[in-house]
Amino acid sequence: MKRTLFVLAAIMMAYVNQSDLKGKISERDLISALDDNGDGAVDTDVWAQIQVDVQTYIDGTLGQRFSVPFVDPIPPVIKLAATTFALEQIYSRRTMADDKAPFVLQANAQRSKLAAIAAGTQPLTPDSHRAKATGVVITDSAKTQPRSGRSNI
Repeated sequence: MKRTLFVLAAIMMAYVNQSDLKGKISERDLISALDDNGDGAVDTDVWAQIQVDVQTYIDGTLGQRFSVPFVDPIPPVIKLAATTFALEQIYSRRTMADDKAPFVLQANAQRSKLAAIAAGTQPLTPDSHRAKATGVVITDSAKTQPRSGRSNI
């Protein structure tokens, strides 16, 4: 089973990779959270499970409106949500999973955003076409003056 998860994560286009976590979690904390066998390295099976879980959540949420899985280039909102969800899972493996744990509040905000995208109230990408075009109405009268010597009649 563990080997299957690793192969599945390697085959599919992962929404989040370990390189996406740089600068957001220290290498020491990453290893501490994902080293279940105590060899001092991130367990690939554990990381692959996190990737699968993150993608399953995102696809499950947005699959009701969009064709999933998303392919490269992955929309930035998906990449951000995936990174945030992965960080939330990583920290929750070794700490309390409450509102004070790192990335829980950010992850909840991303869940709300994905729900709004799935409902159609927010676009997936900024250049997504709107169902109705934005319009402008000018309500002030024109401030034009006739030129001297000319009549407007």
